Amino acid sequence: MRIYDLEPGREITILILIGSQSMEFESVVIGGVPLKQMIYAKPVIKNNKVLTFSGKGISANVVLTGKDTKPLIFRNAVFSTMKDKDGKLCYGIVSHAEAVEFNRRDSFRCPVDVPSVAQIGLERDTYNVIIRDVSINGFSFCFTSDSVTAEIGQFVHTTLNDFIDGLFENFTFRLFGLIVREAELSNGKRVYGCKIVQQQKGIETYIAKKERMRLLKQRAKANSRDGRERTT
Repeated sequence: MRIYDLEPGREITILILIGSQSMEFESVVIGGVPLKQMIYAKPVIKNNKVLTFSGKGISANVVLTGKDTKPLIFRNAVFSTMKDKDGKLCYGIVSHAEAVEFNRRDSFRCPVDVPSVAQIGLERDTYNVIIRDVSINGFSFCFTSDSVTAEIGQFVHTTLNDFIDGLFENFTFRLFGLIVREAELSNGKRVYGCKIVQQQKGIETYIAKKERMRLLKQRAKANSRDGRERTT
């Protein structure tokens, strides 16, 4: 599901993450513009002012809940305050990623998409993998080869080695995890979710910096796109 698939009247939750703190605000979809991958939503007003969800270290997300379905989340959405066709203030919300399942009991998972190698179970052999995301207590990965599989309950040992552009910092973490879930992506790849069994010092700092740079890049891209549209 893409964010512009949301129909007018659909209730949404705006989930704001600042470090280890989180805040939630309720809103409603007003309309959408598929070509811009954008929806319009009612603003959150406090003390007669519209709240803005941008700034250093802030991650804004859109969560959908249903009675008989698991919650879905659009991560790292970009919020802009604007006016609708009637001149009323609203949010313009852009998200280029598809919605994914969201478990509120888990820590926020930071997308990384870093190539690595992994040992599975008691095997000494290593396999090429992509570490898809990481949190302070878990990570997920998929094999680069479709012929390799793993099973729930197996232990995984891999290394996250990531250089963050813009900060010129390199981070390395040895990840020891237990596979606790398996799912199939839209492209047919199998993704394995792992619970970290040996905590890594500094991983929370890495996640915060990674998210901050991601938000800055998204905001710069959105501003550049808006600038091009105003000149055409």
